[in-house]
Amino acid sequence: MKKLRFSQQGTLLVALTSAQGLLAPYAFAVSNDYIISSQQSDVQLSASYNLVQVTNTGSALSSVGSALSIGQGVAVTLFDNDGVISAEGTSQNTNTYSYGLKNEGTIDTIDNSGSIKMTSASNNYYSGSAVNLTETSQVGTLINSGTIEGPDTSYNYGGNYNQGGITNSGTLGTLKNISSGVITGRTGVSNSGKIDLLENAGVISSTTTNSSGYNYNNGAIYNTGTINTLHNTGTIGNINTSTSYYNSGIFNANTGIIKSLTNDGKIASNYVGVYNQGQIDTLTNNGDISGNLVGIYNGNANSNSTAASTIINNGTVSGSYGFYATNYNSQTTTTLINNGTITGSAQGVYITGSNAASNAIINNGTITGKGNAIFTNGTNGSALTITNSGIIEGNITSNNGAALEFIGGTDKQGVLTGVRTVSDDETSSSTNGIGTIASNNDVIFRSGSMLLNDNINIASLTTHSLSSDDSTATVGTVLNDAAQLQINAPIAITGNYHQNAGAALIVGVSDTASASAISPRIPAMAA
Repeated sequence: MKKLRFSQQGTLLVALTSAQGLLAPYAFAVSNDYIISSQQSDVQLSASYNLVQVTNTGSALSSVGSALSIGQGVAVTLFDNDGVISAEGTSQNTNTYSYGLKNEGTIDTIDNSGSIKMTSASNNYYSGSAVNLTETSQVGTLINSGTIEGPDTSYNYGGNYNQGGITNSGTLGTLKNISSGVITGRTGVSNSGKIDLLENAGVISSTTTNSSGYNYNNGAIYNTGTINTLHNTGTIGNINTSTSYYNSGIFNANTGIIKSLTNDGKIASNYVGVYNQGQIDTLTNNGDISGNLVGIYNGNANSNSTAASTIINNGTVSGSYGFYATNYNSQTTTTLINNGTITGSAQGVYITGSNAASNAIINNGTITGKGNAIFTNGTNGSALTITNSGIIEGNITSNNGAALEFIGGTDKQGVLTGVRTVSDDETSSSTNGIGTIASNNDVIFRSGSMLLNDNINIASLTTHSLSSDDSTATVGTVLNDAAQLQINAPIAITGNYHQNAGAALIVGVSDTASASAISPRIPAMAA
């Protein structure tokens, strides 16, 4: 018989003969399990197991270092926590990291229905995380129905991003946080490795209380690696008063790649709901995304970076700026498709860019902003095309040389109008005032059907952006190429106006509708 080695935690099954009470031949078997059913400290696993389990009466604790660690080269089929795994951080500047669960090996499935926690000493620069999946870590599935809680007072120091609820710098197949699951910490989930699928039906949040400049990765989800699919049906956001854009609901850094982001739940932040500096191939919102400053920020930092190619909103996006985009890449078109509602207390949609960047808005819903419904600020041949079969409530402004091009609806008439004159949108007597389309470059009504309830002003403009830069204006031209423009109220067009033979300007229900132009005057406009 092969010699067997048993550990204190191993399980020895001995089969006895009922008749003689003797050991039967080959009756020895080892269940390769590691069970923790009472309190243990600083558990380090260097051998492989089918099952590693912390029962509901068990705990793994540590005052420094890792409460439970799985070493490099170790393979575990199932890691099951029904109890408590907890580590405490050390005092400031000790250069020591602590983790609740640290994995350097291979685990098929991690199933947590208990508590995994890492608490940090006040102002500890070197703290750690509740779950740390290192560069050598390979995990098939991580399921959380319990609590994973990282520190909320630690700093990002020396470029360390292994701080928060779950930090992954290895390979993780599926991270699934079910409806009862809570993942929280200075960063809820921090990924610098690869995650194939991240599904959240519970709560992922950032709870940091620090306002230091060291807090560079403290969003609810912070990504510098790759996430193929991110799907939220729960709540992602911060529950603090931090006003750093790093502390967003989802922060995708300039090296981050998210191939598909779908929100069917709620993403909220005191600053930015979704902040993207990297690459998101498709962002689809069917729920609610909000930020006190910006609902969705999508930005190319330079000419060779790639931000979100397509943003689709079927729900609600809101903030001081509902949607804010910067595009400095001539090879990438930022396309915003709105089938829902985008609202900004200052600007509904703000788009800026240069280097001949092309941007497009397709609106089948409602875009509204008290300052501007849409504000674009672009240079060096940048352009914005607005295809509208919905409602755009508020001013539309193009500053610093970005041309405006409108395409109306085919089956449904697009509406260009001012904001409501009554603040309560539910008041039946609320009416829309006349808005303004302002540009220092061309305004082109290309095709389709539009109800125009905006004055058009081709004149000097002033930029109103996050950076508040001013610029010099240049007068452009208003061209009705082949659109069907209906006017139901008196409006004025100031600037150079041209109308092609295939275009139509239709005076609607109001017999007082009129307009004027610098050159030439619009024919047959006065009833």
